[in-house]
Amino acid sequence: MDDKDQDRIERLLRAELSAEEESALREQAAVDKELAEELEFAEDLEKVAGFTGRANLKDRLQQLEQAKATKVPLRITWRRPLAVAASVMLVLGIAAAWYANKAYSDEALLTAYYEVPNFSGSRSETNTSSWEQITSAFYSKNYPQVEQLMAAHPDLRATKDGMHLLAHTYLQSNQIEKALAQIEQLPGSPAKDWLRVQGLLAAGEYASLKESLAKITATPNHPYYQEAVELLRKVNSSWRILI
Repeated sequence: MDDKDQDRIERLLRAELSAEEESALREQAAVDKELAEELEFAEDLEKVAGFTGRANLKDRLQQLEQAKATKVPLRITWRRPLAVAASVMLVLGIAAAWYANKAYSDEALLTAYYEVPNFSGSRSETNTSSWEQITSAFYSKNYPQVEQLMAAHPDLRATKDGMHLLAHTYLQSNQIEKALAQIEQLPGSPAKDWLRVQGLLAAGEYASLKESLAKITATPNHPYYQEAVELLRKVNSSWRILI
């Protein structure tokens, strides 16, 4: 990323780019990690401060850098400010912390990236009504009833869908340790990969979370590749310093 890219981001924020120029910028960001992070940060900052606030913030951080009498000139990007979070808080106040919690907290990320499973239909010729009761309880968020019905029907619990549904039940009812243990019992699949990511995020196991996300992003044809790229960027975002 160079100064030309930085200029394009600032012009985008001022609504000065044509539709074609904006499309070209976003297409480049899709394959340029640094540009993607810079663009995402700038757009997030817009939601907190608006362009005038961002300009003031950037000026303030430029002054702080100059005050350090650094011998090597620094190019101030939008992301650099949160490397000194205290300075950002002086400029933006509680708005930055509020936005960080709203958009980058574990809870916010779980809400944004959780995929509601589809458990419609029968999973047993003999227990059709029982499976319907279980799925109905799940979608009604009556998780204790799901567990009770599953315990009463071990044949359904042992099916692939039954195992997935129970993992989701534990995750949604905040029984994170049980959820992670159940997830590990699932047969390998992209759905398991993504469910593990959500379980690790809920557990706050960030090292393992980043490792799982890295494995997905190393496989471009993985069904959750794009979601993993975005989530990994958000997990590593400077905004999380303020949470």
